[in-house]
Amino acid sequence: MLKNKGAAKIEKNLIKLECPFCGYKMPVFKGEDAKCKDIWIKCKNPKCKQIFEIKIESQRLPQV
Repeated sequence: MLKNKGAAKIEKNLIKLECPFCGYKMPVFKGEDAKCKDIWIKCKNPKCKQIFEIKIESQRLPQV
C-alpha cells in the first residue's frame, strides 16, 4: 500500500527538458543515459504551444 499519495519523488540526477522554441522548462525529465527518438510533445507554455520531437542520443563518454 502506498503511503505517499502526493507527487512522485524525482531523482536528483535527472535533467529537466526545455522547449527548443521558447525555453520553457517542461514537466519531462531524462536520466543520464537516456536514449529515445520519435517522441512528440506539445509545449506547456500558454504562449508557445509548439509541438516538437524529443531526440536523445547516448551522451555518455566511453570508459577508458
